[in-house]
Order: sequence, then C-alpha cells, then structure tokens
Amino acid sequence: MKRSIFLSLLILIAGFAQAQQELVFNNTTKFFVDGTSTIHDWTIESNEVVGKLNVNPSGAVTSVELNMKAESLKSGKSGMDKKVYEAFDTKKNPSIAFKSTSITMNADGKGGVATGNLTMAGASGVVEVPFTLDSSSGNWVFTGEVSMLMTTFKMAPPTAMLGTIKAGDEVKVRFEVVTRKPEVARAQ
Repeated sequence: MKRSIFLSLLILIAGFAQAQQELVFNNTTKFFVDGTSTIHDWTIESNEVVGKLNVNPSGAVTSVELNMKAESLKSGKSGMDKKVYEAFDTKKNPSIAFKSTSITMNADGKGGVATGNLTMAGASGVVEVPFTLDSSSGNWVFTGEVSMLMTTFKMAPPTAMLGTIKAGDEVKVRFEVVTRKPEVARAQ
C-alpha cells in the first residue's frame, strides 16, 4: 500500500515537472528605451538582459521574469549615459526587473499581454506589456513596446546644460526577447 502511494506521488510529481517548460532568454535579446528632449530624440539599449519564461503543455506562456543592470543601457554617448544612470540612481538601484503576475495569451497564440511588477530606480509599479510572438525563425521571438512616465517610478527626467536641455517625462520601452522554441511548439 505504501509503495503504491509512493509510486503514485512520484508519477504526479514527474507529470507536474513536465507540465511546465522553462525557457531562458538567449544572448540576442535586446531592450530599448526611446525618449525625447528639448534638442533631439534619443535611444538607449542593452543586450545584457537575462530572464526566463515558463510555458504550459498547450504552448501558452504562463510567466516571465526579466532582470538587467541599469548601467548596461548604453546610448553611445558617455555624457548621456551618465545622466541616465543618475536618473536611475544606479549606485543605490543597480537593477531593472520585471516579474509577471499574469499572462493573457491571444486566442491565436501569437501574442498577448504580460501584467506584472516593474522595479527600477528604487520604485515598483504594475505595468501591462502587450507582446507579439513570432516563431518563423525557428526560435520564439517576443516583441513589444509600452509607454510610461519616468515620474511614475519617482525618476526625475535627466537635464543638461544647467537645465536648458530637458528630457521628456514619457519614454517608450521596447524589447525583443529571443528563446528557443519549447518542445510543445516543436511538436506542432
């Protein structure tokens, strides 16, 4: 009797472990922030994003986590990068992180909305991030963008030249997350 219960428990645990598949972001994943200023538009980007997502047996994404160092964001202009790092207060808050609380997939499975907690510059807030999913390359490629205000995260938009150059409060966050295609999607 004990042996039968133990075997049933092992089968249940093995089935649950197979129920979710974890996929890790690959090194071509990119993260961008686009903004404006009184002089010109600007973009900073990072390709040092780490993260993972979980997929259920039907191929739907069930959770996502992302983490990156704020100082991995680069514009190609050291003076601008320094101002951005000051806005993030990277000495006290070195990381940017997102952890989903829910994922809603579209009926066609080619996109959805990830809702979760975004933490940056020492503040957290709930954001809804729409995304699309393309699998034509043999990998899964998630793309999307969301606009937000820096002040929502208690960030002061950067300024330069004694305040004569000011960044706009609104920024657009874009991403291209690449993972291998999960086993369930390969079988389809």
